[in-house]
Amino acid sequence: MTKTELNTLWKDYPYEFKEMTLHEFKLLVSWRMRLRGITKWDEFQEEFIEDLRQSHNDHLLGLGIQADEKLMQREDS
Repeated sequence: MTKTELNTLWKDYPYEFKEMTLHEFKLLVSWRMRLRGITKWDEFQEEFIEDLRQSHNDHLLGLGIQADEKLMQREDS
């Protein structure tokens, strides 16, 4: 929930939140969001980032192997 959505909800339902400050309301919503756990979007993002890291590491490893091969060729000649 974005900051704008929180403020809109706070303004649209003043009676429901009259015994609570805006700060308490935001804390409550943030705790609720944490307790809901990981969403499918979060899982997708984590998997996507992990795939990017893996492909980046593989690419760097390939570059290292190429550099080692060139160095070995120079030493052999």
